[in-house]
This record gives sequence, C-alpha cells and structure tokens, in this order.
Amino acid sequence: MGQLIRSRPVFSVAIPSYNHGKFIREAIQSVLKQEDCGDLEVVIVDDFSTDGSREIISEEAAADERITAVFHEENEGISSTVNEAKRLSRGEYLFTLASDDMLRQGALAKIRKAFETPSPVGAIIFDGECVGIDGKPLGYCYSDIHPKPPEDMENVFRSLLRANFIMAGATRTSEVRDRGISLSEELRFLGDWVYWIDVASISDFRYLPEPLYIYRIHNSNSSFEDGWMEDTGKACGEILDRHWNRIDREDAAFLLYLGGLSYVKIGRMGKGRRDLFRSLGLEPFSRQGLKTSAAFTLSLFGRVGDGLLSAYGKLRFSRVGGLSMHRIRKHIRKEEKEEKRK
Repeated sequence: MGQLIRSRPVFSVAIPSYNHGKFIREAIQSVLKQEDCGDLEVVIVDDFSTDGSREIISEEAAADERITAVFHEENEGISSTVNEAKRLSRGEYLFTLASDDMLRQGALAKIRKAFETPSPVGAIIFDGECVGIDGKPLGYCYSDIHPKPPEDMENVFRSLLRANFIMAGATRTSEVRDRGISLSEELRFLGDWVYWIDVASISDFRYLPEPLYIYRIHNSNSSFEDGWMEDTGKACGEILDRHWNRIDREDAAFLLYLGGLSYVKIGRMGKGRRDLFRSLGLEPFSRQGLKTSAAFTLSLFGRVGDGLLSAYGKLRFSRVGGLSMHRIRKHIRKEEKEEKRK
C-alpha cells in the first residue's frame, strides 16, 4: 500500500520551546482548541530544555497527530530554533507562538479572514493582552506599553525602522519563508525586529487592534534581560546593510545614532563614535544631528559622559514609557516575592 500523503494545512503554528515547563502545555492547548480556521499543524522544536518541557511535549504529541515535535541534543539558541520550526512548517499561513504565551480562542479564524478581506495581504499583525505568571490579566495590552502601529499600513517599513511595535503576526508562507526571510542567528534578542523589517520590505500588512495574543509577563522573560542592549548595534548594522538603497538619509542617520549609542554603552567606544560620526555626516543640522552631536561629545568625556549616555540609552532602547516600564517591573518584583514565600 502506498504511503498516505498528508494534505497541506491552512495554518502552521511554530512553537520554539526552552525551559517553559510551567506554561508549554497551556501554549499547545491554546492552539489545538482553535476552531473554524481550517486544518492546522503545530510544529514544536525544543532547544534542549532541562525542566520537564520535553516530557510534556512528548505527551501532547502522542495524544494529537497534528503535532510534530523535534528535540535538540544541545542548546542552539532562540533564532536557530525558530528558523528550524518554520522550515518544518507546511501550512499556507505561518505563525510563531512563544512557549510561555497563548492564543485567544477564535484568533486563527479571525487572522485567516483578515488575510483575504477586503484584499489579500502578506502579513497580519495584532495586539496582545498582558497577563501574569498565573494567567490573570494585568489590565493592559502590549500596545499600551509599547509604540503603537501606524494608522497608515502603507508606511510600515519606515515606521519599523524607528521602533518594533509588533506584538505578534502571521505571514503567508509563500511571501516570507519561501523567499528566504528568516531570523538572524547573529542576534539573540532583536532578531524579530530585523525580521519584521525584512518582511515589510516585500509584503503588505494589515493590523488587527484586537488582542488575539496572550503575552505572559514573568521574571524569566528574555525581553527584560539586560543583554539585549548588546544586540542593538548589530541589528542596526544588519538593517542598514540589507536595505541601504531603500532607507532615506534621516532614517539612516537615526539607525547609526542608535547603533552608536549601543556600542558606547557596552564600552566599544571606537565603533560607537564612528557610527555617531557617520550619523552626524548624514544629518548635521537637523534635530537628530543636534542629539548625535551631543552624544558624540559626551562619549569623549570618560566616565561622566559614559554615565550620561548609559542613562539616556536605557530610555532610548526601552521604547516604552517610564510609567509603563515601572508598572511591569513592579509586577515582576511582586511575583518574585510571592514565589519566595511558597
């Protein structure tokens, strides 16, 4: 008897997994319970978890044939793990879900409709509700604490050069993965920013303001690790290298300025000053030029200047309002105290 040929699913949901044993089952079930979205598959790639995640994933895969599970024999990093999950995906539409987050019921059906109505697009982005470690809503959405998407979706590419406002999104496989777009494996924290800029360079976007994603905030979120600052200079460099002919002088000056600040912050003064100087050469007399000139001058004044740049850099790189970040930090500290009491 010939081998059974599996039909192509409508949706592929890629779940990169690493040490989220507390949450991974909820993440998987939030996808499997989606209705009215057509056939779907769940592709889970575990990056050598050591907390019981692998056992939970194996149990879920054994119980539902829609799940494909792959287990790394050593830790390869988040970007490599996401890229592998996407390469294994067969669906018409492709979506990535973090292993500590969830999808709202009905989310995939709404996303599928949005891809075609009122006209076909290559990518759908949407908001997310923020919840705590226990899954209880915190009273705000991702868009309340981060830059909001532009009203005009025709300017997504340029808007993304200034800030990554994308909580989550789905793409047409033919538009993105099949054209070689993937996460940069040189970046640990900002690969998604560069990825969405790459997507915006070739695809039309549609934004759904409804919070279809559930974003869990807890003390092991990579978003709150200090190391992501080190990615900023590399990310700005990758964006400029890939899209230089499409980026205007003002945006190029901004990216060189942002990258320069990041290098100064981590002590790579020579590289940081060179980027700041290049930025100043592009926009010497604008408001951006004045900020760049001030940053370059401060970088020459040793520890005092570096301290001022570090303080400003944290505000610049966070891309969220001070009150909002304070709210998140306060919530995380509260959860940490509760965990210690148990």
